[in-house]
Amino acid sequence: MSTGTEKKQLKPYHGIGIFIFFIVVFPFIAVPIQAKWGMYGLAVTELLILLFALIPALILKADLKEVFPLKWPKFRQIIGVFFLWSGSFIIVLLVSLIIEHFFPGIKEVSNAIYRFTTSVPMAIAFAIMAVMPAICEEAFHRGFILSSLASIKSKWVVILLMGFIFGVFHLDFYRFLQTAILGGVLTYIMIESGNMALPILFHLINNAVPTLASFSVVPPDTAMTKVDLSAAIPGYLILGSIVPFLLLIGSALVREKSLADDAIDIDLKKKRRRIKTALACVCSVLMLLAGMAAMVAHINRPPAFETSVSMNVNYNSDDLHIPMKLKSPGEYMFNLEINCERGMVDFEIVDDSGKVIYQTSCSKLTSNGLIQLENTTYTINVDFLMDMKEIDEYYVRKGYDYSDSLKDALNLNGNPDDMTSFEMSLIIR
Repeated sequence: MSTGTEKKQLKPYHGIGIFIFFIVVFPFIAVPIQAKWGMYGLAVTELLILLFALIPALILKADLKEVFPLKWPKFRQIIGVFFLWSGSFIIVLLVSLIIEHFFPGIKEVSNAIYRFTTSVPMAIAFAIMAVMPAICEEAFHRGFILSSLASIKSKWVVILLMGFIFGVFHLDFYRFLQTAILGGVLTYIMIESGNMALPILFHLINNAVPTLASFSVVPPDTAMTKVDLSAAIPGYLILGSIVPFLLLIGSALVREKSLADDAIDIDLKKKRRRIKTALACVCSVLMLLAGMAAMVAHINRPPAFETSVSMNVNYNSDDLHIPMKLKSPGEYMFNLEINCERGMVDFEIVDDSGKVIYQTSCSKLTSNGLIQLENTTYTINVDFLMDMKEIDEYYVRKGYDYSDSLKDALNLNGNPDDMTSFEMSLIIR
């Protein structure tokens, strides 16, 4: 005889149905609330997400301990979460870079998130942007929705489906793929561990890092600059060569051993481990080779701009003003070499409005790195400072300090009218 308290097993249509209802209805609730109350409105919407998990589970008389399985994680599982997050973070960075190249509008989304995050004190932002989503969103996704898919036997089908759902959930075209990847990893952790505390920890770390970083960096430039993919991809591919091992180690650490594992033959376990390790090695080597090939191709590609100067100069020599034109704005690698036999030079790259994009003063220099060029027309200004009076005035004007040892290194002895050699080379790729 039924007691009226029998717990029911959730079905896929329960989770999918509630999610569809959420996607249709929730924007009409969340947008006005967040528009009115800002960050505090986000806190309210996170609590509403939690209710979307709890209320259906209660109405459907589901076993709350099965829907929201929480227990203290083992130390090795916590370490495993950090490994999995590190690997996922690198993958998401690479994907974001590619998407930003083709859809520069994502930069404005990032700027908007930055402004929204820093609109309140850091402690409040951390609580609302990191802690609350980790609890509320995981209760909805890895709790209610995932438990409704228990009848689907294929683990990887569930992971792909939950990744897709998590991507759609964020209602952001530019960030769909990134959030879908994270949703898949979060689901994997939940399936392998059976403990919702671990995806909550992963989610907390993933949201905490950019939240705290927002309070420790200068405001991002709002200009829509197209990323130079060939300049950045090689480094990320080389860095990505460690991802297979991060994911392999992380997945082994978070997995909760079961009786079924004990029944598997030891030789079979070793064989599976060797296969996984071999696959990780192959993927790692392929990414490393791809990164090195991309780097070689980038280094050897024709420069976007190149100029070199070799001349004799003295105190009366005119300053140089060299026009620099690029085909398109973007992030470029530059290599600058300067060798001034006497005195020093002030080197600047300025745009049409007179804004200084890059500046250095030196007598000898070899420098390379990345430079963000948001226009296509610039001027290179080289001012020759050939005697002590000029140099003193320059340092006072710039507000710089300099020592007697620097004066000695400038080779200012002799007649300033004597001609001395000056060489400069600038390559931008």
